[in-house]
Amino acid sequence: MEDKHIGSVISAETNDGSVYQGKLTTLDTHNGNITMANVIKDGLPLNRCITLTSTDISRLKVIRAAVQASPQVQAPQPAIIAPKKQQKTSKKSAEPNHSSASAASSTASSVPGCLSNHRQPILPPKCKGRSPKKRPSGNPVLDALNHYKGIGRRNKNNLDEPIDFDLDSDFDFAENLKLFAKDVDDDEYYENVEKLKVSQNFAHYENIIDDEDRVTSWTNLKARSSLVKGESQKTEKKGHFRVTAVSFEKSMNGDPIPAINPNEKKEYLNECKSTLGEAVYDTIVADRVFQWVSEIQMVHGDSFGTMVLLASASNSVRSIRRLLTHFDKRRYNCHLFGKYPGEHFDNVNVVDDVKLLPRNVPIICILSPEINDDIECWLRAQSSGSSTHYVCIESVPTILEPSQCHLLQFGCATNGLRHAERKVQAVSRGGITFEKLCQGRTHEETSSVLVDSAIADLGSPANWFDDLSSKFIATAFATTFLIRLSQSN
Repeated sequence: MEDKHIGSVISAETNDGSVYQGKLTTLDTHNGNITMANVIKDGLPLNRCITLTSTDISRLKVIRAAVQASPQVQAPQPAIIAPKKQQKTSKKSAEPNHSSASAASSTASSVPGCLSNHRQPILPPKCKGRSPKKRPSGNPVLDALNHYKGIGRRNKNNLDEPIDFDLDSDFDFAENLKLFAKDVDDDEYYENVEKLKVSQNFAHYENIIDDEDRVTSWTNLKARSSLVKGESQKTEKKGHFRVTAVSFEKSMNGDPIPAINPNEKKEYLNECKSTLGEAVYDTIVADRVFQWVSEIQMVHGDSFGTMVLLASASNSVRSIRRLLTHFDKRRYNCHLFGKYPGEHFDNVNVVDDVKLLPRNVPIICILSPEINDDIECWLRAQSSGSSTHYVCIESVPTILEPSQCHLLQFGCATNGLRHAERKVQAVSRGGITFEKLCQGRTHEETSSVLVDSAIADLGSPANWFDDLSSKFIATAFATTFLIRLSQSN
């Protein structure tokens, strides 16, 4: 290859089958070595120069020949000074010379070794007329008057004016103390009234008519003030709550359990609910009920754990859910009527009609003392069978057989609650006479029956009872939460 091929794009095939493409830069005519720049080997760029010997090359061809630039020398022309009227024509005639000069420069730049290495950097234009940065003077009043950073424009008040415009009057401490007292009253009202309303709000499935005691008005200002006063007085009396035992019941272990009258028992349960909180109280009650029902189920129930739960509007949804969670977890076959839990349980059947409840179930749990006519009729139909046992909470319905009832009481016993009276027909020696038939009824006698009962601990303080009763309570619930009472007097 001759020197005229320097700068050509060539393709060289080697003995190993590789193909090199690049720009020819040097050629050694003595030994046949060639050097290429911008080499591409088998379609992949190498970004470097390589040298191939004549023994390695099997085939060589030129892809694009080099462009030979012929220098053009122009003869100098004398400068002609044209008049002002002919300046436009002279400028037009100078444009072809400028284009030819640019073409010559581009041609020269394409030739290797003719690159212009001395380029002047382009500097940004200088900004003229820029004022120096405004700085604070150190005097706030002067800066405000000069509107430094827009202070005077943004805020119309000036820093040179006093903060307190009425400097002649004294500070009113009484009015300021009233503001603090108002904050204290607002906090007390929230803790005693508004906070309780949050926990007493009705759920979407609850009927407001079923529980009218939970309805409180937040628009009556007089009622609101009376509620605050009543709650404050109630909190003052919390530490002085005490009950006194009127009798004692005997447990299976022989420990005496104090019994209080029914009115004090209601106050005691309400005090437990307010002290523990509704959430904790409902949870403890549900746990104790499940423990008592489980003991009755083990003795009188079937292998499937079939039972019926009768609730009412007085039962809280929280306690019902907690109780059903225990039964559903242990796969009891439960049927609920009277309260919708608002949650689905796999092993619990919730019915809205008492007629849909199964008959002849071994265990019936009455969770509320409120029994309507439909439930009473259904219970009378169930009481005809002798195999049904009833779990009662804090009361025993009169329509049930006391020997088949199992009573659960909370905290302590209620005086006379487990002593149920049962009417029996008197046996007369002379038999039924004509006079007795005319009276329309036979002579009946009453006999006292002890109901199977247990006492569940609610976690109330022992000092709510008198000194003797508090010792008995502490001893009885030392190691257990549920105490069964003795069947004998």
